[in-house]
Amino acid sequence: MTTETNFELIGLAAKAAVFPFTIDGQNGRWYQRVKTQWPDCPTQTKVWNPLENDGDALRLAVKLNMGISIHSGQCDAVAQKGTLQTEKNADTAYATRLAITKAAAEIGKTMLCAEDDKVKSGKCS
Repeated sequence: MTTETNFELIGLAAKAAVFPFTIDGQNGRWYQRVKTQWPDCPTQTKVWNPLENDGDALRLAVKLNMGISIHSGQCDAVAQKGTLQTEKNADTAYATRLAITKAAAEIGKTMLCAEDDKVKSGKCS
């Protein structure tokens, strides 16, 4: 994988998850539309960042049926088609979120390249 920014990693992970997302270009955040229990407001948006939020990362891993192995300071995340991401960090929770997001981003990148097969944007190498 080329070196993407965190914003690009999250965007590719969002593509893989096929969740309904919107982008706020002003502050560079991803927002997920979620259903509510209130009839007057059936959906709302919330910031979605699997690099910073454990719950977002776990939901992403579950959605993509990832296998995750966590050790002290290291996480291995295996996604479909054998996409493996290993991350090491003193903060094991951060290493886990990063491995999950990077594995999902690889799937999103593959999906993007399949859609954009005729137009080579340089991100499909």
